Amino acid sequence: LDFWRAGMASLMLASVIWAAGTASPTRLPESMDILAGVLALFGFAGSVTSGMLYKIMPFLAWFHLQSMCPPGVLAPNMKQILPDRLQRRQFVAQLIALALLCATTIWPGPLIYPAALALAVAAVLLHWNLILIVRAYMRRRRQMAGADIDLQRREDQLRRRQTLVARAAHRDEIGFADPVMDMEIGGALLGDGRFPFGLAAIVGRVIVTGKDAGVR
Repeated sequence: LDFWRAGMASLMLASVIWAAGTASPTRLPESMDILAGVLALFGFAGSVTSGMLYKIMPFLAWFHLQSMCPPGVLAPNMKQILPDRLQRRQFVAQLIALALLCATTIWPGPLIYPAALALAVAAVLLHWNLILIVRAYMRRRRQMAGADIDLQRREDQLRRRQTLVARAAHRDEIGFADPVMDMEIGGALLGDGRFPFGLAAIVGRVIVTGKDAGVR
């Protein structure tokens, strides 16, 4: 909001200077026209543009990060992507540059180079803050990509373990089925203690068929 306040104040001052020059029966000094231009271009347009960049860039970074987050996970908010102290530092530099530029319209000789230096510092800080936003976005995106890879790896390992357990259980069922079948067949044939099909059993002595099989 500081950038918007500074922009609105600059626009109001520029409007007052323009209205005074229009209503005055005599032409104002040329420096007043230059001052109105500085206030309108750098004071208003520059401040509002910087304020919009500080809102749009972190919001876009947050929006794209949030769209890549799984349900229930929150992306870093806008203040975490770009802290307020970095914005205030650049805002102060821009105010100093604006003040020096306005003073240059009246005393151009001694203030032209300090005003140019202050303007360059404000521009560099603005671009650096935008770079920090992009770096924060890329760093968080790499972290999320690494977390997705680790999660996918764990899911693959769990899936392989489940497959191995299922295969082992299937082999155990097959191996357990053979003795069960043997016991069922043996019980069906020898459950009543008789030899099937009327055959004589010879164990020690000959046992008459039809009698209980056994050794006397």
